[in-house]
Amino acid sequence: MRIILQILLFAVIFLLLFFVARCAMANAFIPLELAQDHFSDFILMFALGSVADLRVISIGFLPLLVCALFAVIFSSSYAQRLINYAGGGAKLKI
Repeated sequence: MRIILQILLFAVIFLLLFFVARCAMANAFIPLELAQDHFSDFILMFALGSVADLRVISIGFLPLLVCALFAVIFSSSYAQRLINYAGGGAKLKI
């Protein structure tokens, strides 16, 4: 469960980093008068950029989330009982 939280935390950190970069680029390249005149277009630009960033992050982190999900499933008590019932693995008694 801790792995999933770490992956989600890194995704949020990357989204914030991309948002700050987008703000810096907009501040450097878009004049203030133009941003004030077309405020709705400016907000739409930020929203579409955030969606594109979320797609990139989800593609990057999806394999890690799948591995974390498998780790949670196979480490559960149900999986341990299933392995013990099916006789998986040799148990040596010394």
